[in-house]
Amino acid sequence: PPVSRLVAAARAAAADRFGVWRTRRSRERLEVQLVDGVDTLAGAVRSGASLAQAWELVARETAAPLGDVLRQVQGETGLGISQGEALRRAAGRVGSPDFAFAVAAITLAQETGGRLGETLARLAEGMRRRAKVQGRVKALTAQGRLSGWVMGAMPFALLGLLSVVSPEMVAPLFQSALGWLLLAGVTGMVAVGGLVIRRIVTVDV
Repeated sequence: PPVSRLVAAARAAAADRFGVWRTRRSRERLEVQLVDGVDTLAGAVRSGASLAQAWELVARETAAPLGDVLRQVQGETGLGISQGEALRRAAGRVGSPDFAFAVAAITLAQETGGRLGETLARLAEGMRRRAKVQGRVKALTAQGRLSGWVMGAMPFALLGLLSVVSPEMVAPLFQSALGWLLLAGVTGMVAVGGLVIRRIVTVDV
């Protein structure tokens, strides 16, 4: 039945969105942990530990998801891969710009010499300030994001309600080519509207 196909499509879309949401949430948690991780790196290096020992300390004391990423890095270095290469691979897997930037900055500081502990401390402070600004921006744009979700869900919620309350009213939409064309048009307009709202409320920091 047409309604069953519509429900199946909605379930598939919801499952895809949930997967994207889980990935984004995991990346956000990792980026929050990363600030403290770099702080720990700085403290360990200042106390006389090597960078490799400092990374091992962070991997051991940090919970998932960052801890899992760093423990995998430690496993790869144990197989003979250089730490820099293992970290770059991890940055590619994680997909976090913050993590990639931290790896690049730490690698560059290590290669050029200088006071690595102070460099790491400044890096952590800069990341902390950026995270604070991002939090403020996210709070300010929360209402716009909520409006986008409500506007996007409303046509489909109304269609579902009418399908239950008055199925004969919506039946022509599923029984003719014109009806399917109208449904496709509405879906397309909702998608475009959602993208526009997303672009409006997305602020890069």
